[in-house]
Amino acid sequence: MKKVDFVISGCIETGDYTIQEANIGLYTTVHEVKRNRRSGLKENRKWIGEYVISKYDYPLNKVVTHKCVKPGRDEKKYPIHKWELNQYI
Repeated sequence: MKKVDFVISGCIETGDYTIQEANIGLYTTVHEVKRNRRSGLKENRKWIGEYVISKYDYPLNKVVTHKCVKPGRDEKKYPIHKWELNQYI
């Protein structure tokens, strides 16, 4: 399995999302978003960016990886995304 820093679970239909931070195979919920049907994924990426900059003092060119988990989707089809913090901060 590819390494991911975060898992974003949720869907646009409900607008409910949960962000989990991955750390040595353990996942800890660090943030939840409720009823954001317009920009949920984008807002989650922005939140992750602010979180890792404040918690870990990461530079803006740091690459973050997250997996998108949508309820009801086949686990093999969960996309993994890589992006730089400066794309959302």
